Amino acid sequence: MTTSPTQQVSTAMVSPSTETASNYPVVSTSKFMSPTAVNTATTGPSTPSPVTTESASSGTELQVRLAGGPTPLAGRVEVRDGTGPWGSVCDDRWDLQDAHVVCRQLGFGTALGVKLAGHFGESSGSVWLDEVACGGNETNLGDCPAEPWGQNDCSHKEDAGVVCEGGGSLRLVGGLAPWEGRLEVRPWQAAEWGTVCSAGWTEAETEFACRRLGYTGGANASLAAFGEGTGRIWLGDVTCGGDEASLTSCGFTWEPSDCDHRQDVALVCTGGLSVRLTGSRSPLQGRVEVRPGYLDWGTVCDGFDDLDAQVVCRQLGHRAGVATVGGDFGEGTGDIWLKSVDCIGVESSIGDCQVLSGSSDDCSHSQDAGVICTGDVSARLIGGQTLSEGRLEVRPGNGDWGTVCDDGFDDRDAQVVCRQLGYRGGVATVGGVYPEGTGDIWLEDLYCDGNESSVADCGITKWGDHDCSHKEDAGVICTASNCVNLYAAGQTTSGVYNIRINSSDVDAYCDMDTAGGGWTVIQRRVDGSVPFNRNWEEYKHGFGNKSGEYWLGNENIHLLTNQTAYTLRVDMQSWDGQTRYAEYSSFRVSGESDQYRLHISGYSGTAGDDMSLNNGQMFSTVDRDNANWDRHCSQEYGQAGWWFGGCSYAFLNGRYLGDCGYYRCSYKQGVVWDHWRGGHYSLKSVSMKIRP
Repeated sequence: MTTSPTQQVSTAMVSPSTETASNYPVVSTSKFMSPTAVNTATTGPSTPSPVTTESASSGTELQVRLAGGPTPLAGRVEVRDGTGPWGSVCDDRWDLQDAHVVCRQLGFGTALGVKLAGHFGESSGSVWLDEVACGGNETNLGDCPAEPWGQNDCSHKEDAGVVCEGGGSLRLVGGLAPWEGRLEVRPWQAAEWGTVCSAGWTEAETEFACRRLGYTGGANASLAAFGEGTGRIWLGDVTCGGDEASLTSCGFTWEPSDCDHRQDVALVCTGGLSVRLTGSRSPLQGRVEVRPGYLDWGTVCDGFDDLDAQVVCRQLGHRAGVATVGGDFGEGTGDIWLKSVDCIGVESSIGDCQVLSGSSDDCSHSQDAGVICTGDVSARLIGGQTLSEGRLEVRPGNGDWGTVCDDGFDDRDAQVVCRQLGYRGGVATVGGVYPEGTGDIWLEDLYCDGNESSVADCGITKWGDHDCSHKEDAGVICTASNCVNLYAAGQTTSGVYNIRINSSDVDAYCDMDTAGGGWTVIQRRVDGSVPFNRNWEEYKHGFGNKSGEYWLGNENIHLLTNQTAYTLRVDMQSWDGQTRYAEYSSFRVSGESDQYRLHISGYSGTAGDDMSLNNGQMFSTVDRDNANWDRHCSQEYGQAGWWFGGCSYAFLNGRYLGDCGYYRCSYKQGVVWDHWRGGHYSLKSVSMKIRP
């Protein structure tokens, strides 16, 4: 998955409006009505709360709500008649006059605009209203002319929306951090800011106020703990249950006469502090930006150390981190929210840390703090002949894939990469052995000691900091799903090697000399030292001596040949020293549930085509006859396992008879390749080998 350069962990709602005071923007949250006005609920930040009004068209209550918008002041218009289901409004003829009515019905100011064509997402259910034609002065949407209820020619792609003007606002003033301070309110947009009297104020009201500011909870501070306000004291005796959608749903006294500013409510809100890293394409590093509640994103001044960085990285879901200073990831814009953060390193959020200074007047964006986090790093190999080799690409977190420069890249680094990918080990390639990558070059001078379990545990200084080109892309060859990987890594001597088959280590003889090398030998007959008259389980798991004669095992052959397309080569020698070969461009063996059925085609070579007849045949042994024939071929011919087709032209697992002469061996009792020397001849040596 591809991500944007900015990694954002929390997606708090943007506030309806802001105004700056004492360094903090003001978050507009709820609409305040005059003392004599009827309280009406507004939609909350996440769950719309419908406003009930009287419907002139039906004689029942017509309810209106906004849904799907980024703030309570904007969204898709939804209506319902009485207690019926919610439905949308079609945007045919929908204009600003209709929007004015909706915003006024919801208790907001006038409409700022309309949104058409499902701008706020498509609703579900019915489209209740179409061709709405308000004059703009109606008190509720039910007073406006429209098509009959539920009659329309619309789809939800035409759902109408509105953007309403903000109403009353809340803010915190005077604190060291933006989530604490004296609570101030502005009852309507043009009103002046004023305070709230603490008379009757409890934790329930604190919970409400902090939620409206975008936090998850809070606690009361001592009275006037953040200084006394000036001007009006707008509200007193506020009584909320804690779950109200707006302050006007609570009880209150308007401009109480028995309070003074020594009783101003003061709050410390908790939760709702979002963190993100910007200024880098890697989600594991960047400039630290925080968003307190519904406020705008802002930076942190670089009185910031590794303990603070650990908390930030942990909050973002990473394991650890270190701090950078001096605007290492570029300069931010807007507010500098925090200065002199003091974490002990175990906090789960930077909002839990102590803030020692509230003034950022002596900070500039050239001092914006940054972090480099230690997190998950994915790895993959691209451009190789098999999945276990190729150009090394890494992905920090859920960011983009990028390459690794080969400066300082060695086998210790490759071993870690291969271990992370599930292989036993590996070797490094340098100098662009594999096709060049594109996009980011993430790492240079990667340092692993070879024992790490993941690239993330190695020494990484900074993502994307390099002086390399893609001609220097590092590559890795992992050990190994077959012998061709080993050959590509420079292991050019034939012999027994360890390869990895489906997470299991298996020894196999690798032929590095024949026809370009890299052949994984699955069967070998050289001297008759290993009898091949075996039962089903022995052929399934394999037997013999990998330095001499052996059968690799049907299960291993199946697992190998089902990874990718394989070629089979059969090399054979007669007793007079002549050699022949047969090669099949497609070779695969099914699993045990299909009795290890053979799939083979594409013959070429010098020995004649003896195995095409066996295509589609199930494997048979002396104790399990799966041959499609009226005779028990294994029992009749040496009691060995094979894919018998009419008791077969080729029979390479027959008894090793030695040099019994031309046409003098018992028919089909030996190691036979009929098209070369006939069924009465037993070969001196034979090997079956495969290569992708």
